[in-house]
Amino acid sequence: MDLASVLMVASVAGLFALRGLNTLLPETARGRSDEAPLRGFSPKSGQISQQEFWALVTSGHRIGIADAPVTIVVFSDYACGFCIELNRTLEILLSRYPQHLAVVVKLLTDLSSSTRFNVALGAECAAEQGWFREYHNAALGAGELIEYSTGWQQIAEAAGIPNALAFLDCVRSRRLEEALRHDDEDAVRLGVRVTPTLFVNRDRVVGSAPLAVLDSIISSAFSGRRTSRAQH
Repeated sequence: MDLASVLMVASVAGLFALRGLNTLLPETARGRSDEAPLRGFSPKSGQISQQEFWALVTSGHRIGIADAPVTIVVFSDYACGFCIELNRTLEILLSRYPQHLAVVVKLLTDLSSSTRFNVALGAECAAEQGWFREYHNAALGAGELIEYSTGWQQIAEAAGIPNALAFLDCVRSRRLEEALRHDDEDAVRLGVRVTPTLFVNRDRVVGSAPLAVLDSIISSAFSGRRTSRAQH
């Protein structure tokens, strides 16, 4: 079963039974001014090219094995409530399919907010020490800390960044800020208007897709690959 079929079959059940009725995006979710509110997630898929997908995969932060049959690229924002929910789902799936799934994170943030920008910049600096996943999870669970001037430092402490001095110098120097601007440019180029937006093996899924839906997509994808190899 292809991605579009899986999403269409599961959309009604996932939207109401698993997500509930109160699924309007919170005010903190990223969105363009002309974007209508989304309910839950969108089963409509728009496939990007292999070249575009590869550019996302190689410029984001990978969590999971390099040769996974399923790669999910997610545009995430630490001020987005649905991103927190989706991250919990992705962590469950990464634990469930350690040999079949990888997640690549692209960070979007309010470039005009110094507090939020520093939190996102902290993720880039944590990644430099190989500590992206720990910081990313801590930032998504930080709540109002992302609005505090020292929030990024407290998030780093919670994540257990190994070299605290190097981390502080990295954030304060802002030498990795170009990575965040590049992610923002990628979002604009691909028409990513809200967070979270996912690209599952090139197919676009908008919003926090329920666990059951993403589980079906992932299991179908690697099952299809096994069948293809067996036929050869």
